[in-house]
Amino acid sequence: MTIKEHVKPDILAMSELGYSNVKIGQLHGINESTVRKIKREYKDQQEKNLPIVPAKMRQITDIKEKFSQKCEHTLDRIISGISDIDIEKANLRDKAISFGIFFDKMALASNMATQNIDHKHSLVGSIRSSTAEN
Repeated sequence: MTIKEHVKPDILAMSELGYSNVKIGQLHGINESTVRKIKREYKDQQEKNLPIVPAKMRQITDIKEKFSQKCEHTLDRIISGISDIDIEKANLRDKAISFGIFFDKMALASNMATQNIDHKHSLVGSIRSSTAEN
Protein backbone atom coordinates (compact mmCIF):
# COMPACT_ATOMS: atom_id res chain seq x y z
CA MET A 1 0.00 0.00 0.00
CA THR A 2 1.42 3.37 -1.03
CA ILE A 3 0.94 6.22 1.38
CA LYS A 4 -0.42 9.31 -0.33
CA GLU A 5 1.81 12.33 0.14
CA HIS A 6 -1.03 14.39 1.64
CA VAL A 7 -1.40 11.86 4.49
CA LYS A 8 2.23 12.08 5.61
CA PRO A 9 1.90 15.57 7.13
CA ASP A 10 -1.09 14.36 9.16
CA ILE A 11 0.92 11.41 10.43
CA LEU A 12 3.81 13.68 11.41
CA ALA A 13 1.43 16.17 13.03
CA MET A 14 -0.25 13.46 15.09
CA SER A 15 3.16 12.21 16.17
CA GLU A 16 4.15 15.72 17.26
CA LEU A 17 0.93 15.93 19.26
CA GLY A 18 1.86 12.77 21.16
CA TYR A 19 -0.13 10.04 19.41
CA SER A 20 1.51 6.62 19.48
CA ASN A 21 2.59 4.95 16.24
CA VAL A 22 -0.03 2.24 16.81
CA LYS A 23 -2.85 4.79 17.26
CA ILE A 24 -1.74 6.78 14.21
CA GLY A 25 -1.66 3.59 12.17
CA GLN A 26 -5.13 2.59 13.36
CA LEU A 27 -6.59 5.99 12.52
CA HIS A 28 -5.07 5.97 9.03
CA GLY A 29 -5.59 2.29 8.31
CA ILE A 30 -1.90 1.55 7.98
CA ASN A 31 0.61 -0.61 9.76
CA GLU A 32 2.54 0.73 12.76
CA SER A 33 5.77 -0.09 10.94
CA THR A 34 4.70 2.20 8.08
CA VAL A 35 4.20 5.03 10.56
CA ARG A 36 7.72 4.39 11.93
CA LYS A 37 9.10 4.44 8.37
CA ILE A 38 7.43 7.78 7.58
CA LYS A 39 8.76 9.29 10.81
CA ARG A 40 12.25 7.92 10.10
CA GLU A 41 12.17 9.39 6.56
CA TYR A 42 11.14 12.74 8.01
CA LYS A 43 13.95 12.61 10.57
CA ASP A 44 16.46 11.74 7.83
CA GLN A 45 15.25 14.66 5.72
CA GLN A 46 15.43 16.99 8.72
CA GLU A 47 19.03 15.92 9.35
CA LYS A 48 19.84 16.71 5.73
CA ASN A 49 18.02 20.05 6.11
CA LEU A 50 15.66 19.24 3.30
CA PRO A 51 12.32 21.03 3.54
CA ILE A 52 9.37 18.76 4.24
CA VAL A 53 5.82 19.84 4.82
CA PRO A 54 6.86 23.25 6.20
CA ALA A 55 3.29 24.57 6.24
CA LYS A 56 2.04 21.69 8.37
CA MET A 57 4.99 21.90 10.75
CA ARG A 58 4.46 25.66 11.07
CA GLN A 59 0.82 24.95 11.85
CA ILE A 60 1.84 22.48 14.58
CA THR A 61 4.24 25.02 16.06
CA ASP A 62 1.50 27.65 16.06
CA ILE A 63 -0.94 25.27 17.77
CA LYS A 64 1.64 24.40 20.42
CA GLU A 65 2.40 28.08 21.03
CA LYS A 66 -1.29 29.00 21.35
CA PHE A 67 -1.88 26.07 23.69
CA SER A 68 1.13 27.04 25.80
CA GLN A 69 -0.09 30.64 26.05
CA LYS A 70 -3.60 29.48 26.98
CA CYS A 71 -2.20 27.18 29.68
CA GLU A 72 0.00 29.93 31.07
CA HIS A 73 -2.92 32.37 31.17
CA THR A 74 -5.16 29.81 32.87
CA LEU A 75 -2.46 28.92 35.39
CA ASP A 76 -1.97 32.60 36.24
CA ARG A 77 -5.72 33.00 36.80
CA ILE A 78 -5.89 29.90 39.02
CA ILE A 79 -2.86 30.79 41.11
CA SER A 80 -3.89 34.43 41.56
CA GLY A 81 -7.37 33.21 42.55
CA ILE A 82 -6.07 31.19 45.50
CA SER A 83 -6.17 33.31 48.63
CA ASP A 84 -4.69 32.74 52.06
CA ILE A 85 -8.25 32.14 53.28
CA ASP A 86 -8.68 29.37 50.68
CA ILE A 87 -5.50 27.71 51.90
CA GLU A 88 -6.59 28.02 55.54
CA LYS A 89 -9.96 26.43 54.73
CA ALA A 90 -8.43 23.44 52.90
CA ASN A 91 -8.14 20.18 54.83
CA LEU A 92 -4.79 18.53 55.49
CA ARG A 93 -5.21 15.94 52.70
CA ASP A 94 -5.92 18.62 50.09
CA LYS A 95 -2.96 20.69 51.29
CA ALA A 96 -0.64 17.69 51.11
CA ILE A 97 -1.83 16.73 47.61
CA SER A 98 -1.56 20.34 46.41
CA PHE A 99 1.94 20.64 47.82
CA GLY A 100 3.04 17.45 46.02
CA ILE A 101 1.59 18.58 42.72
CA PHE A 102 3.05 22.08 42.96
CA PHE A 103 6.44 20.68 43.98
CA ASP A 104 6.52 18.27 41.01
CA LYS A 105 5.42 20.95 38.53
CA MET A 106 7.97 23.38 39.92
CA ALA A 107 10.68 20.73 39.51
CA LEU A 108 9.59 20.09 35.92
CA ALA A 109 9.53 23.80 35.12
CA SER A 110 13.06 24.23 36.45
CA ASN A 111 14.39 21.06 34.73
CA MET A 112 15.01 19.29 38.03
CA ALA A 113 14.61 15.52 38.34
CA THR A 114 11.13 14.54 39.49
CA GLN A 115 12.04 11.12 40.83
CA ASN A 116 14.65 9.83 43.19
CA ILE A 117 17.33 8.03 41.19
CA ASP A 118 19.81 7.28 43.98
CA HIS A 119 19.04 3.54 43.76
CA LYS A 120 20.33 3.52 40.18
CA HIS A 121 23.70 4.86 41.31
CA SER A 122 24.08 2.12 43.90
CA LEU A 123 23.08 -0.50 41.32
CA VAL A 124 25.66 0.81 38.84
CA GLY A 125 28.30 0.76 41.59
CA SER A 126 27.43 -2.85 42.44
CA ILE A 127 27.68 -3.91 38.81
CA ARG A 128 31.03 -2.15 38.37
CA SER A 129 32.51 -3.75 41.48
CA SER A 130 31.30 -7.23 40.50
CA THR A 131 32.68 -6.90 36.96
CA ALA A 132 35.99 -5.61 38.36
CA GLU A 133 36.27 -8.71 40.53
CA ASN A 134 35.83 -11.02 37.50
